[in-house]
Amino acid sequence: MGDDRTADAGAKVVEPDAAALLVKARGDMRAMDFHAEGRLDELEPLLAKARREKRAEVANLEKLLAAPAVSLAEWDAGRFKPGEAPAIAWLVDETFALGEAVMLAAPGDAGKGMMTLNLALHVAAGQNTSWATAAELERRRPFGRRWTGGEGRAVVLAGEDNAAAIHRRLDALDAGGRVRAMGRLTVVPLPSVGGAFPLVREDEAGDLVSTSQWAALEEQLGNLGNVRLVVIDPLSAFSGALDINNNPTVGQRLTNRLSTLAERLNATVVVCHHMRKAGDDRGGIGHEVARERIRGTTGLVDGLRAAYALLPVASKQARGVLELFGLRGAFDVGRVYWGALVKSNNPVDRAERLYVRNMATGLLEDMTAELVRKTDTAGLTEALEAVEKRGEEAPRARRRGNPAADRQAGEGVGYEPS
Repeated sequence: MGDDRTADAGAKVVEPDAAALLVKARGDMRAMDFHAEGRLDELEPLLAKARREKRAEVANLEKLLAAPAVSLAEWDAGRFKPGEAPAIAWLVDETFALGEAVMLAAPGDAGKGMMTLNLALHVAAGQNTSWATAAELERRRPFGRRWTGGEGRAVVLAGEDNAAAIHRRLDALDAGGRVRAMGRLTVVPLPSVGGAFPLVREDEAGDLVSTSQWAALEEQLGNLGNVRLVVIDPLSAFSGALDINNNPTVGQRLTNRLSTLAERLNATVVVCHHMRKAGDDRGGIGHEVARERIRGTTGLVDGLRAAYALLPVASKQARGVLELFGLRGAFDVGRVYWGALVKSNNPVDRAERLYVRNMATGLLEDMTAELVRKTDTAGLTEALEAVEKRGEEAPRARRRGNPAADRQAGEGVGYEPS
């Protein structure tokens, strides 16, 4: 068919993704094949365009649209044999499953980018533990869970961080470069290669369709092989001019695309998303508070299989935590966070966790067990109540004469949370 972008001046230009679909329509494709790829909705506007341009593919497209999108006969419940249901394959044990799209939600500057980069390093390293010390690996457990996943390729699409920022973060977490040398980690600093691109767009009829850039990226991901993690950070950078926060149709279409990609790759697709802002003393913590603060239409959360949320701990409790651990420093704000799974369609670990930022790396590290042990309490809620009085009495300025705290505070290091 040739490149439609070089058609004669009298013909209407066809978008590259539409041209690719027209090529597919020439072959022996079924409507259910397009539906399985999450692109069935693109056929009708494509047919209208083909009719206007009197293309030979009109008959094939009409046939596709007239055929059923799903074969009921193929899905008789008898195919699901008793006792043969596959076990859930976890990327992060009892947190994020393979083959599913999930969300990590937090206020700006909480450290979502560092947490997902840490997860990507664990995926790429697999069971190889030579890239960090035992103590570092213990502190850096992804989402507080012990790492049990097998190795695979991890791909991070950084929509807001340039190459220099990514380089610094990798040096902070993979100081010796051992994971990078394994050849299973891809990190794309999109601002350094022209910027992020939208996943979907509106066509002439106002329908939402995949962009050519996203279709090409999906193909590359499939060709890489053994991809186990794809990070999209943040989702807003990949929405273009579309309103993902207030338009449920946009949210549904985006999550459908991401879920289809996750299942096709048998990978976990993690999308980073912002929360509505609230002062740390006014916002509160807890599962319901966190879910309510996730920005945008409920279609985003409902359309994904799981959502993990991070919230800042109230300032008095945060100061008490830092005092207890001897970590008061020049930068006390934004260092202590509450985290938990606030939505999941799987049987998961919904336990609340306390994260404290390591100022030398910028990574939020799980300190829940240590806090509970030091306060001699039954759980996180009681532990935070126990340290609140300590936080009330603690001065806002950091204590002097504590070299260990100064080193942990990272004076002169400078981290870059996201």
